[in-house]
Amino acid sequence: MKLLILIMTMPFLVACSTFGEQAMTNSGSGYADLEGSIINYSYEDFGGFSLIWADHKVRWDAMHGYYYDMQAETVPQVSKVADDIYFTSWGTLNGGDNVVHDFNAMTVHAHLNPGSPWIPMDNIYGVVHCKDTPDCVVPAETMSPSFKTTAEILAENAELLNLPPRRRRGLYITEPGSSDIAARNELEGLAITYETPFGTTRIEVDGVETRITENQESMLVYPTNATKIADGIYFISWVGGGPGGSHVVFNRQTMKAFDQISPIGERAEAIYDLTCFGSVMSCE
Repeated sequence: MKLLILIMTMPFLVACSTFGEQAMTNSGSGYADLEGSIINYSYEDFGGFSLIWADHKVRWDAMHGYYYDMQAETVPQVSKVADDIYFTSWGTLNGGDNVVHDFNAMTVHAHLNPGSPWIPMDNIYGVVHCKDTPDCVVPAETMSPSFKTTAEILAENAELLNLPPRRRRGLYITEPGSSDIAARNELEGLAITYETPFGTTRIEVDGVETRITENQESMLVYPTNATKIADGIYFISWVGGGPGGSHVVFNRQTMKAFDQISPIGERAEAIYDLTCFGSVMSCE
């Protein structure tokens, strides 16, 4: 029997007090491109998933790994960052999943928010096996209620499939991948600034630390969660900025920032013009 983990839909509806209706009907600049698409992908040392976009929702089915035999449906936001590069996010019980698919390189990167500013995020990465080809596995349509908690299922799968033991709160800390290291190297000595309805945001990635300044107030320092997606495209997250954390994809070529969570936790796509993407001194 398939197991349905209802960890996504309810938190989304609760969080979206202002933008919820908009998000339900307008799923972002990239959704129309993906309507009806089926993809299969796997994260290294984590698990594999089958996913379909339909009716402004995403339905996923875990094919292997820690989440094996689990499935769910959720309401996403989808941003088109560049040709065949899409940023998708949705709420979960304790935080959110934030995923970038690059269908040019057939790669996938995710920053998983644990829902607490005191617990580091997980950065996981992998490959897209197929998109809209006959060999793609379609997620199951019938979903059954779960009688177990997510933690129980993860623990059972880890034992059943002889996977490494669970680490903190059901999540799995991974070492930085080559794309994470590339982002740190390429962003060192640079600053990114942009204006939002909530004020000015300034970001400086400096090795294992990321410095965030909002509205020229006190600088806050967070562990670095930065990934290079493609040339000039970076995915940066930090645990501050609201209950869902902050997760933004930057396209230096178009000088755009793609955000999907407001500082008060409301989910709706926002696209901002970058005011600077250059040396720390030039972005003063």
